[in-house]
Amino acid sequence: MLRGSRRVDALSCSFALKACARALAISEAMQLHSQVVHFGFCADVLLRTTLLDVYAKGGDLDSAEKVFDEMLVRDIASWNALISGLAQGHRPTEAISLYKRMKEEGLKPNEVTVIGALSACSQLGATREGGRVHDYITEEKLD
Repeated sequence: MLRGSRRVDALSCSFALKACARALAISEAMQLHSQVVHFGFCADVLLRTTLLDVYAKGGDLDSAEKVFDEMLVRDIASWNALISGLAQGHRPTEAISLYKRMKEEGLKPNEVTVIGALSACSQLGATREGGRVHDYITEEKLD
């Protein structure tokens, strides 16, 4: 895609990364990642979130965390991608810690966040923490 195109933008890179995620083509995503850096698209939140999601779905949680940590701006989708990725990648303690950190930073969880956090709680058998997540759902209207 990037070799033959005269006009490459962050959106086209994001779509290419989503295709990599669906195909679990991590090596191709890594190549696209280097192109994203080359073209200077590192500040694009959508693109970085998509990259984070590709790494998380592909099981490369260390790379997903690195992308997340390097983001200057994060939206709810960024947090959700990593929380869900950690929960699905059998790192539930880290997923719950990230959920707590997100709330401490003043972001309001949405349904996707809650599902990721509850999944992590379930893996740990953390009924008390899962109850807190449930209480949050019932007390506050989610976005």
